[in-house]
Amino acid sequence: MINLAVDGAELECWRSAASTMPAETVTSWIPDLWDLVHHGFPVVAASATDSDLVKHYLAPTFGAYQLVEGRLRAMTAAEVFDLKLGRTLYFSLSDIHSSLRGRGLYEQLLLLRIAIRRNEGCQWWATRTQSPSVAHTFARFGCYPWTDDEATSSVAAEVAAMLYDNFDVLGRREGQVFEPKTGVLRAAYPLNVYETIPAVENPIVQSHFNDHVDRDLGDALLLLGRLEVLIETLSPRCRAHFGMPFDQLCEALKGL
Repeated sequence: MINLAVDGAELECWRSAASTMPAETVTSWIPDLWDLVHHGFPVVAASATDSDLVKHYLAPTFGAYQLVEGRLRAMTAAEVFDLKLGRTLYFSLSDIHSSLRGRGLYEQLLLLRIAIRRNEGCQWWATRTQSPSVAHTFARFGCYPWTDDEATSSVAAEVAAMLYDNFDVLGRREGQVFEPKTGVLRAAYPLNVYETIPAVENPIVQSHFNDHVDRDLGDALLLLGRLEVLIETLSPRCRAHFGMPFDQLCEALKGL
């Protein structure tokens, strides 16, 4: 585990936290994990178990957990996929307690994931979402399915296969199909994971969701792009978030 001090809070970075942190720590974090999921994904909370929370929040290969006054208040997780067209950094989950939202923490956690995985030679990044807000955030980096980069659709197909085979949420369901032209993962989830989803002031993104994504059937949108584009855009902001340049952050996380 590597510990970083950020804005007076403690940020713990773990590899496979569920199996490497002390069992008593996992147990002690369960109430805070429930608090996070109730704030971020209340629909999921209604169906989840303790084991589900450990699987999705603590079992990923890489996880970062922000503690405020001893309470777990934000987390992010990522995986690395070895694909034919290059290693891909998959952003599997982020959850931020409502008391910390609006402070730029999502960008901070995104930078952290980019830094740890650049150390492992990833060429691509990917994520799936039912939220137009998340899609709007990443669309600014010129990502699939709204890009002229023809290679992204081939990588997306590989990522989709990896997700369907290995990354179910609250169980699998029938009808899982990937649509390369739209980037839609049909039946990716067994439910709509959000209670309410506000529209975004991005007509391209919002119309794409309106036309192609049926959240009530569990559909999600696959987003994907070149990691270097994210690094070039976000790395100049690293000092403001972590008090150090991006290369230094990468070095600090190298031993994880």
